[in-house]
Amino acid sequence: MDDNNTVINISDIEETGLPKELLGRINKIVTLNSLTRENYKEILLNSRNSPLEQIKSMIEINQQDFLIDDVIIESILDQAENSPYGARSLKQIIWNHFESILYEAPNYQTPVDHKPECWVNAIIKFNHTNKTLSVKNSEKEAVATTPTATKLLNTLPNSIKQKVMNGQLIRVTAYVENGDLVKIKA
Repeated sequence: MDDNNTVINISDIEETGLPKELLGRINKIVTLNSLTRENYKEILLNSRNSPLEQIKSMIEINQQDFLIDDVIIESILDQAENSPYGARSLKQIIWNHFESILYEAPNYQTPVDHKPECWVNAIIKFNHTNKTLSVKNSEKEAVATTPTATKLLNTLPNSIKQKVMNGQLIRVTAYVENGDLVKIKA
């Protein structure tokens, strides 16, 4: 059936010009309803083969904690709803969100039991008064003081650095240990 609940059969597909050799291999035509936002969320957060869990495992192999806030989940769901590829699009959308973290070499100098947390899509802010750099996710805040704050700012691309220095709220990937900001990526 299509969107109007009409049955689609082989003769309907034949009109598209598909070769008869291929048409003869089609046994059954099944039409599916479009996925809702709740369907995507269920797949993302609760399915046995969730692409989010796969990415989480890959990041944790590099001895990095993986925290994801609701803003990222909502962003992924927004993109999935706008994709014509259904649930298969989730994997690519998630990959695009976390690609830079996945390609980062693990820090083998950090003991396994003392690994930094990875905050994706954290908001970064520079305080000119006390020269500190802070990041916030939906639950926590971490701070870097001078001279670490200056070093971390200098790791950002100049365009991003200027926006942070001018007070614009920018989202970054932040690495935090014991409440201290230790690394940022734009």
